[in-house]
Amino acid sequence: MGYFDLQVNGYAGVDFNGDSLDADEVERVCLRLEAQDVEGILATIITDSLPVMEARLRRLADVVQTNASVRRVIRGIHIEGPFINPEPGYRGAHPVDAIRPADLSAMERLLENAGGLTRLVTLAPECDSGLQVTRELAETGIVVSAGHTDASRDELQEAIDSGLTMFTHLGNGCPATMPRHDNIIQRALSLSDQLWSCFIADGAHIPFFALRNYLDITGVDRAIVVTDAIAAADLGPGTYRLGRWVLESGLPVDVLVNNAGQFIYGSLFEEADGVLEKLIAVNLYSAYHLTRTLLPAMMARKAGHIFNICSIASLKAYHYGGAYGISKYALAGFSANLREEMKEHGVKVTAVYPGAAYTDSWAGSGVDPHRIMEAADIARMVIAATGLSPQATVEEIVLRPQLGDL
Repeated sequence: MGYFDLQVNGYAGVDFNGDSLDADEVERVCLRLEAQDVEGILATIITDSLPVMEARLRRLADVVQTNASVRRVIRGIHIEGPFINPEPGYRGAHPVDAIRPADLSAMERLLENAGGLTRLVTLAPECDSGLQVTRELAETGIVVSAGHTDASRDELQEAIDSGLTMFTHLGNGCPATMPRHDNIIQRALSLSDQLWSCFIADGAHIPFFALRNYLDITGVDRAIVVTDAIAAADLGPGTYRLGRWVLESGLPVDVLVNNAGQFIYGSLFEEADGVLEKLIAVNLYSAYHLTRTLLPAMMARKAGHIFNICSIASLKAYHYGGAYGISKYALAGFSANLREEMKEHGVKVTAVYPGAAYTDSWAGSGVDPHRIMEAADIARMVIAATGLSPQATVEEIVLRPQLGDL
């Protein structure tokens, strides 16, 4: 019997959480896993907005259901999120703007798009009001696992009584610093006789001495080893993706495109409290913090190009632009300041101001896709701007539909 892995986000260059999924590439990965004595896996889809998760689940399910070689290895899907604890540390690498409380309607949408392939769902019990989702999943035969959670011991016990049977990557998905006694690891271990405990047993996610302590409590018979592998697994140094994340392994990042963004329709005097903070976090802070992380290496090499995807709304106020317009004006200001600071360091900075371009956010809007730009139009302009000589840069790119803004 070969190894069975309950948590694989991607492998050998293929990201199951990518926004495109090539069937031939997935088949290549599955054949490679089989050659390495992996009997089967659960392909894992992590937190993002519901429409994005639905699309990723659909693509993955289509590939599994139409390719026998893939179906032989990918035995099902593990949905990790979006019903997890949003607090720093507990949410791990899951994007905070997409985390949400559990509800049956959202869960049913995800299950439907997974095409009956869902075998495991990871959620935070404290985010499942009345444990309705936990009970519904358990009653349909889907394994429910606690993860990215700070549930109290009583909440964990209640969830177990309602059908929870597993704990996802115990020892991870929690802050590095927690109360010394009453913390999520200790709570889960105290209930380990009622749970299957999963561990990323690579010595990095959990030091081996700590893993041994955990196994002494849970017992080997109730422990499950997972890899939590990403697209970089089984490859050498390079730059890889996990959903929204770009992960660098041994190679420099030459081009950074800050494209994380969210639009919420509304006016300043009507929108709900917290909308501004949410949009600033997604539309500004994501670019700010990621850029600051990657910038030192670019400055040391005196090379690199940063593109900040702003918006026409960064240049002109729009009716019902609300907090979105404010956040995009802020991103344009960030880009302008960054450009000035990076001139002497050899790092190029370009602000991109696209008008309406057809993406998933326009789905169901009734707008004719031919009336507005293709998303690929923006990508083509970005690629073109990277081809200039080192002594030339494009400071701003403004794109609009041929017929003008909507």
